[in-house]
Amino acid sequence: MVVTCESCLLRQFVPISGTCRRCNAPLIAVIEIPIVDREFSPTLILGPALHSLRLRSKESQAGIGLLSRTSRTHISRIESGTVQPNLSTLARLLRAFGVSRIYVFIKENSR
Repeated sequence: MVVTCESCLLRQFVPISGTCRRCNAPLIAVIEIPIVDREFSPTLILGPALHSLRLRSKESQAGIGLLSRTSRTHISRIESGTVQPNLSTLARLLRAFGVSRIYVFIKENSR
């Protein structure tokens, strides 16, 4: 995937480090969120994607909770898949991770 750094405008493939090769600014985070089709009612599986994003940012649940004004226990429930966050909670969590844009790729399941 080719992205443009928002700081120095260098077009580049996304490196493993996730930072720009020229200025070391963080590049756009790409989060893959699988969609499971359950009888024509698509469900987003956000927990593992948010857990992975938190681990990559080297932040604790409590730290993300403070940044997003969300309790640590609620973040734990979201990551484990027990609950699904509402849209405002998801937006606050993504802002806490520094995600400015999110791309959702929908792949049709072959039956």
